[in-house]
Amino acid sequence: WRLQPEEFARMHEAQCALFRAVFPLLKPGGTLVYSTCSMEPEENEAVGKRICAELTELRFVESRQTLPFRDAMDGAFAAKFQRD
Repeated sequence: WRLQPEEFARMHEAQCALFRAVFPLLKPGGTLVYSTCSMEPEENEAVGKRICAELTELRFVESRQTLPFRDAMDGAFAAKFQRD
């Protein structure tokens, strides 16, 4: 309710930059969990898809999302990735 539409693109870029920064520290076979307190696809699923396309050694495993109207709690997103 307080964010402007242009901020979603900025957050997407920031999240992708974080992924790129930590990826070299992930050992082969290692697991990376990406989590946000957001329900916005630009900051969640879109980030995962973009990063998997860029970092071909990273494989998407699974994701979960909570929604306030369904789960009676704050919205959040988490995805599990593994390095080949």
